Amino acid sequence: MKDTRILTLDNGLKVILLKDTSKKAAILDLIVKFGGKDTEYMYDNKHYHISNGIAHFMEHLLIEHSMYGNMLPLFMDNYINFNGLTYAMMTNFYIDTVHDFNKNLVKLLKGINNRVFTENDVEETKNAILEEIRENLDNKFRKLDILTRNCLFQNLDYKDILGTLEEIENVTYEELVRCYEVFYKPSNQIVVVSGNFDEEKVLELIKKTYDEFNYSNHKTSIITPNEAIEVKEKEGEVQVETEEDYVRLSYKIKLNHLSSYERVRLSFYLKYLFSYNFSTKSKLQKDILDKEISIYDLDIDYYFINDMVILEFGTYTSKKDELVKLIQDKIKNLEFDLEDFEMNKKDTIISLILREENLNSLVFPLVENIVTFNYFDIDKIKDVENETFENYKEIINSLDFTNYTVTSAIKE
Repeated sequence: MKDTRILTLDNGLKVILLKDTSKKAAILDLIVKFGGKDTEYMYDNKHYHISNGIAHFMEHLLIEHSMYGNMLPLFMDNYINFNGLTYAMMTNFYIDTVHDFNKNLVKLLKGINNRVFTENDVEETKNAILEEIRENLDNKFRKLDILTRNCLFQNLDYKDILGTLEEIENVTYEELVRCYEVFYKPSNQIVVVSGNFDEEKVLELIKKTYDEFNYSNHKTSIITPNEAIEVKEKEGEVQVETEEDYVRLSYKIKLNHLSSYERVRLSFYLKYLFSYNFSTKSKLQKDILDKEISIYDLDIDYYFINDMVILEFGTYTSKKDELVKLIQDKIKNLEFDLEDFEMNKKDTIISLILREENLNSLVFPLVENIVTFNYFDIDKIKDVENETFENYKEIINSLDFTNYTVTSAIKE
């Protein structure tokens, strides 16, 4: 990436310009910091709770019922790649094009920032979302995910991006208007422009376009629940259609002691840690097979949410206690290998070099850094080169693994 600028406009909007004239395309990412995990806010001094699924509902509503009508054919019929995606931490609307970028940038910004949806539009969108939920009702891993979050979180009411049938059926027009006015303010948005574009002209267009928008004068604020360090429930089970039981061990780890930059480093260090201690070639995986606990590989995942990281280990097994004990014993006796660490650093540097070839591969990690870690910079090769084995061990050893829950998807 040749040039990077980060600005905050007078209205609070964050603008990030990543210019690279070696590319043919330009990409606009409009990030709204409203995702599945956002469930509380204040509106005119009154506290409101949001049902799960509202951020996802809003994404569909704004795309399909904009001032231009449905924006999907508006862009796609003109050979412009466009979509909207909802995550736990944010909603992302983007266009990717090699022609007429400035004109379509304005269209997307206007389409999202001018609320025109009606009560009838809400009901139409509701029917489509309900159908999407019905299609996922029998997904055993969705059921397990919801159970796991129910057991993990005490105050954070985040269960699922889609929401339940009951939650979506009860969504109202008034609720959506309030949520839009709370979460879709410029100060809660980030505009990222990357690729080949005229920097000054694009910045002028963004400022001019946002100056035209009218926002409500209601007093609003977003509430981030103060989540307890302890899990809500130590164990939980859900019955699903499955040939074999699936067991998951999830750790809930607070990260208040780490800076934004250290959390970014942790996101890399966890990959190093997992590859050495929990991969298919690890001693743990061999023990799982040798002791006939499972014939399947161990699934490993992690995600950051608010000031926490959630680590998840799971596989199909009928020997829940034995599996949990093996993983916990490994967590208590984590191994660190200098040669493996240096090899992971080299692999990471290669992946960062390859990111430069694809704008999307570069931009999305930047957006994650901003939204998840409040770290306003891309992942840089020099930062990986400066990683030390001692710092790797220090950050991993600073994590508190005492809070966990064991959840199972069991055969009906």
